[in-house]
Amino acid sequence: MTTPLSLPEEPAVYKSLVKAAVPVARLGQLLTVIRGVTYKKEMARSKPADGFVALLRATNIQQSLGFDELVYVPDSCVSESQLLRAGDILVVASSGSRTVVGKAAPLTHPWRGSFGAFCFALRPNAGVDPTYIAAFLRSPGYRDRVSDLAAGTNINNLRASHIEETPIPLPTTDRQRKIVASLDEQLSRLDASVAALHRVQANLKRYRASVLKAACEGRLVPTEAELARQQGRDFEIGAQLLQHILVERKRASKAQRQYVEPAPVSRGEMSTLPEGWALASLDELAWHSSYGTSAKCSPTASGAAVLRIPNVDRGNIDTTDMKYSAEALDATSSAALKPGDMLIIRTNGSKSLIGRGAIVQLEFSAPTTFASYLIRFRLTAAISRKWLGLFWQSPAARGWVEARASTSAGQHNVSMSVLATAPVPLPPLAEQHRIVAEADRRLSLIRAAEAQVAANLARSQRLRQSILQAAFAAPASAGQ
Repeated sequence: MTTPLSLPEEPAVYKSLVKAAVPVARLGQLLTVIRGVTYKKEMARSKPADGFVALLRATNIQQSLGFDELVYVPDSCVSESQLLRAGDILVVASSGSRTVVGKAAPLTHPWRGSFGAFCFALRPNAGVDPTYIAAFLRSPGYRDRVSDLAAGTNINNLRASHIEETPIPLPTTDRQRKIVASLDEQLSRLDASVAALHRVQANLKRYRASVLKAACEGRLVPTEAELARQQGRDFEIGAQLLQHILVERKRASKAQRQYVEPAPVSRGEMSTLPEGWALASLDELAWHSSYGTSAKCSPTASGAAVLRIPNVDRGNIDTTDMKYSAEALDATSSAALKPGDMLIIRTNGSKSLIGRGAIVQLEFSAPTTFASYLIRFRLTAAISRKWLGLFWQSPAARGWVEARASTSAGQHNVSMSVLATAPVPLPPLAEQHRIVAEADRRLSLIRAAEAQVAANLARSQRLRQSILQAAFAAPASAGQ
């Protein structure tokens, strides 16, 4: 057994290890912590060039190192010691998330490049096995320790001393190799299972999209036109339904003295419709539209409840994470949200969120309004809310919105006037009900499968942590 190294003044951290007769070192005794490259933003490039060095950043540090979306800076910014070597271990030194700060991944092969200022590189000393240290840096004990030490109000910052003073069990070299080999074997099997679960997730996502696409193209159930011919009867076509909706729209808006002519539909790619269907603009289906409030909100304020972007989720209103206005708001019956109101996200840094919508289906228990990043379309009573909600999740609706979103200062935006022209197919009402029922049946099966996959992914993460915890809890107990 190797001789135990001297211990820093942290007796509580080491007591269990010392009792188990496991040699303990500080990481600073086994490696050198190297700070990342600092540079002016205007000096950086997004593509390789002569005289420039590639930089890895915090986003490249995952379970393993990724080499996508690199930044390139002049050679003069990078010192010789900052050029990475095989065996170096990169660590996230600064992050807004405590679950990310301290995350580590090794460089397993020669690569000419360096790393950014929000990272550290750990360079093991000669004779120190980098694979053992890299494995230890994935263990729950290390992750919990650095997460606590780096904790900040908005940004979590890990210091070099936090890493250097971290205790690491140090069994014999042979035992270290056995631990690493066992971890590789077990985690490789676990990684294969996780990869299979991710493939199932991707397949379920594609199946969801195909169900929505078929539903909104008239291929999920027999059309009303087909059934009417088989049964020798007439039926109300979509164009007739649209006329009823427009009559209701005019009546509702005039009652509120807010009538304006609806925006015309943008047909775009939806010029061909199934027999008996019509095409309407979103504005034709709603008698009023408005932006939300910009009032400051917090979870503890005493004002009206305010729905925000996180509350608009996959076609549903999610009220599990509510905030409340810190100032008095107009929460009268006309301003408060009510069943039939459709909320749409109008601006966000993520393009995939732009245009995401949900329809209020039930009354709120207390007056509730919505934030300025959302737009409300107040639907007429004649429109099927479930059909519109189903269509709005479809690939056709997503594609239409994303194609028309503008970008400014890193934010994606879609305006109320653009959304007003969004095309919505209108099948006959009876056909809408059949489509919604069949889509709900299939989507409920998808949701159940997704929940099972998510549960297995969470279980696999717990199992990963248990394996790593066991590997470094008391290696001496297995015999040195």
